[in-house]
Amino acid sequence: MASQPRPESPQPPQSPEPPRSEPPGSESPLIIDPLGEPESSVSRIEEWGNSPLPPVALATLVAALHFRPLQPLPLAFAPVLLFASYANLQGFRADGAGVAAAASGTYALLSLRSLRRGIGRRRRAQPAYSWRSVARLSARGFVRGAAVGLGLANAIAGVWVYSTADRDAERRERRDNPRWAR
Repeated sequence: MASQPRPESPQPPQSPEPPRSEPPGSESPLIIDPLGEPESSVSRIEEWGNSPLPPVALATLVAALHFRPLQPLPLAFAPVLLFASYANLQGFRADGAGVAAAASGTYALLSLRSLRRGIGRRRRAQPAYSWRSVARLSARGFVRGAAVGLGLANAIAGVWVYSTADRDAERRERRDNPRWAR
């Protein structure tokens, strides 16, 4: 018997491929902004320095660390950081970044200095592994490390924004778009 050719079964129509949310070739670890261009390190630093949130976060950590037991000198940095955030929200981005950089950097340096010197403690020879080093691995030590790291990041970003700011454009923006005026 001769085999007869089978009729081809009709294949269902293929739906068009759904559009990709990522542009082709964007498998790199860079963050893609809405326009599809990769962000550079400089733009990330500028965004960090122009944001009012990092000074508030540092002020929160400073208050949590130094309110109990009350330590007035480090606690004095919290209102300065909150003022820097307020100035940023009012449209004075460069000036707010400068104030935040000065306060954050000073706090980070003083905190690192007191950590190394052990202010208020007598320095004795310590073995490589001691209970004192284990005591630093606590929630308070983690918050202190986060505050120092955030202070250094705020200082770097704030200095960059303050030094590269276009004050005329900022002044025009405040004049053309007043924040709280009716």
